[in-house]
Amino acid sequence: MFKWTIAAWCAIGMFPPAAIAGCDAVLIASVKNRFPDWVIVTQRNYSQDEHGHITELHPSDCAGIVQGNFESKSSHGFAMIISKGFPDGTHEMLLVASPDRGHYKISVLDESSGLFSLSRVSKLPAGEYESSDGRTFSVRGESIVYEGSGTGARLFFFERGKYRSESIRD
Repeated sequence: MFKWTIAAWCAIGMFPPAAIAGCDAVLIASVKNRFPDWVIVTQRNYSQDEHGHITELHPSDCAGIVQGNFESKSSHGFAMIISKGFPDGTHEMLLVASPDRGHYKISVLDESSGLFSLSRVSKLPAGEYESSDGRTFSVRGESIVYEGSGTGARLFFFERGKYRSESIRD
């Protein structure tokens, strides 16, 4: 039997609630309960041009949600973008959801408002990276890349019990 993954749902441009996080209804409910008027960003929220650019850069990823071991090798979490439209543009938040005794602990890593195009989220493996000001830094586990259209990217990584971030592109 074929198991639908986030990448498979994104590839066909559909993302029913049951498909998010591999049919994890607890995650969906956690996000919807905490942010009832917001939507989880999926491929269909992006314009045709943005969708092509995203697919070119990250062919196997969904632009709005990514799975990874962000806090430890044994802790499988999710990073996602949620959005809400306003007359002055789109407001969005970057969330990270970490398993916590049968539920998810949801943290807001970043928040932006007045946007006219949605950001993207992807992940990078552990390694050494260069900040936008030229400093080299090490990341021990998988990290979250939060990239805006023309605004550069921030790398979020878990270190010493909390998330830190570094600007990695101008």
